[in-house]
Amino acid sequence: MTVKEQYKLKKLEEIDRTLEEIKGEVIKSDKPLFIELIGTPKSGKTTLKNAIQNAFDKKGIPVITRRETAEYNPIPKNSEHYNFWMILELMKNISEDLANGKGKVVIYDRGLIDRIPWMKCDIDQGKMSQEDYRRIIDMYQSNYLKGYKPLTQVFFTSPELSILRKGSEGRFVNTSTLTTYNSILNQELDTVRGMALRTNVTVTDQYQGKIKDFLIDQMTEISRDLKGEFDKKIRVKRTEAEEPNL
Repeated sequence: MTVKEQYKLKKLEEIDRTLEEIKGEVIKSDKPLFIELIGTPKSGKTTLKNAIQNAFDKKGIPVITRRETAEYNPIPKNSEHYNFWMILELMKNISEDLANGKGKVVIYDRGLIDRIPWMKCDIDQGKMSQEDYRRIIDMYQSNYLKGYKPLTQVFFTSPELSILRKGSEGRFVNTSTLTTYNSILNQELDTVRGMALRTNVTVTDQYQGKIKDFLIDQMTEISRDLKGEFDKKIRVKRTEAEEPNL
């Protein structure tokens, strides 16, 4: 076995061990823990989402995945209502997840945070006003959505590679749109971090032709982050229990 193969095996063993450790905490929790996948089209988000679900299912960890809203948006993509419909649909879905009252991991293939750079793209193209953007962000900050603090995996892929993976340019997957989106997403990283529990950023060009390496690295980060959040909750509970009653 090569050094690289040994390294991969250690990571796989770590992922397996970590998922086994957090399984009980997920089941005991009365609140969902969210993961949001954000970034350039054709960057591996859907492939990763499916890999997470398969790994969690095998471990018996309660998990649900939410489809990217663009897959079933009934409004034409060139309409000014297209983005707004997706935001309302995401708010509805997140409200359902928060009201469920059961411990589980919920994965969003593009969630509310991901809509921020797309809204900024709409502003850049004259399809959304700054005033409407501020109104929507106010909705984000409502008490109804305060429980949505996801672990975020942010992916940047060069326009050239995104187009190559798609096979040809399209309405959104084209050099101009992707260059603008990547630039805006980069500018909004601090906003993403402020709305998330934890944020990992990956440039996926390095994984071209290495999908297994991509999935192993991402699953390692996600499993560590999940364990980190549950460990933090356990420490808080322990501290509260040890504090004397006043």
